[in-house]
Amino acid sequence: MKNKTIPETWWYFPTATEIQVPDIVNRAGDRERFLYTQFLSRHGNKNTQATYELALKRFYRYRNRTEVLGINSVDTEFMKSYFASDHEASITNLSLNTIKQHFIILRLYFDFLHSNQLMDFNPLGNIRLPSLKRSRGTTPVMSPDDVQKLILSIPLSSHRDYRDRALIGLMLYGLYRVSAALSIRACDYRCEDGAAWIVALEKGARLHEMPVHPVLKTYLDDYIIVCKIPPFSEQPLFQSTNPRSGRLLGRPIRRNSAWEMVKRRAAAARLSSDICNHSFRATGITTYLSNHGDLENARILAGHARLDTTRLYDRNEERRKRSEVLKIDYSVQ
Repeated sequence: MKNKTIPETWWYFPTATEIQVPDIVNRAGDRERFLYTQFLSRHGNKNTQATYELALKRFYRYRNRTEVLGINSVDTEFMKSYFASDHEASITNLSLNTIKQHFIILRLYFDFLHSNQLMDFNPLGNIRLPSLKRSRGTTPVMSPDDVQKLILSIPLSSHRDYRDRALIGLMLYGLYRVSAALSIRACDYRCEDGAAWIVALEKGARLHEMPVHPVLKTYLDDYIIVCKIPPFSEQPLFQSTNPRSGRLLGRPIRRNSAWEMVKRRAAAARLSSDICNHSFRATGITTYLSNHGDLENARILAGHARLDTTRLYDRNEERRKRSEVLKIDYSVQ
């Protein structure tokens, strides 16, 4: 595709005044407050910045509770107790993946403070987490029947209905993450040489281009025509709607609102309450592979950097295991 541009709204570099600084950091003085805001403002992705901020706030809540005020008083033993203790800001009830993510964020933060001479050493520098390797993902995957049931349950009686069908279709057929889908502008959907293409900004600031599936093209074209979205404009493609009329408001949808929409649509179709935004991406990859798609091509379509990541989405092995385990038969022939 030509003329690929990145809109400014896709990048988010918060200023120091936009970051909520914990009280204990404010009490520590200007130096620690400055480095705290600098560390968080380095990340140009809203979701990444929010994840980092949540990890730091958990840590500082524990520090405040234990009254360890000086950052240089945080040593290896303190951090071991932090990860093991059952406290108000406890992380012991989180998943292993989240704990590992939390650990890595804090280690990066301490490295940042150490490189700026606020800490004498990194208290997590010599600690290693147990390796966590998974052979399968945990995101719920839908069956083809459930996909049809969900799509057919949308009545198409308002702008909101056309928008929801197009957004769900984009994640099912385009394999985009919801954050990337919500960042797409009208001008990012276009036709070149007789083929429709769509481009979005994925994790790691990677522009991910996908040819548009014929079914998805129908959903998108119907949505754009019915809702009168100007083609090739800078308007967000997926817009929030008026709660009463269901008409578009011109503002992009927030990720939480998209999650609530998916839950509402799944409930209306009487599907599992575990279905979430990421289920559509996992379902698309699994369906592609079950139709004899190539794993390397699946990696390219999903925009994954590593083949191991794509393999986590392949639930066909689970089905094979379920059928093969029945062969362990001790009944008398």
